[in-house]
Amino acid sequence: ENEKVHVLEWLSPLEPRQRHQHLRESRPDGVGQWIFRTRELQRWNTVEDGSAHSVLFCHGDPGVGKTHLSSLVIDHFQGSGEDITVTALYCDYLDKKEQTTSNMIGAILKQVV
Repeated sequence: ENEKVHVLEWLSPLEPRQRHQHLRESRPDGVGQWIFRTRELQRWNTVEDGSAHSVLFCHGDPGVGKTHLSSLVIDHFQGSGEDITVTALYCDYLDKKEQTTSNMIGAILKQVV
């Protein structure tokens, strides 16, 4: 177990699971439920056009709620009971120094190991 912890620390100093847990705890109840009724999310989830959509990218101006909305969608799919792997990477413009390409790739790998 110590070896696994060491490898995970080596992969990246970023802790996406801890960040997600914090967001889950701070997210107001009921906020963002509208996202599940949008055509865009439904189309992405059902892969209507026959392509394989593996990435859902949430973009917008700072402070509009992308992070909390993303955490809600992640919780939805992680609790769906489907045989899928859900990874998340939360970027913060205040933490650009730690968000190197290798750290971000390592953070994604940490979630699938």
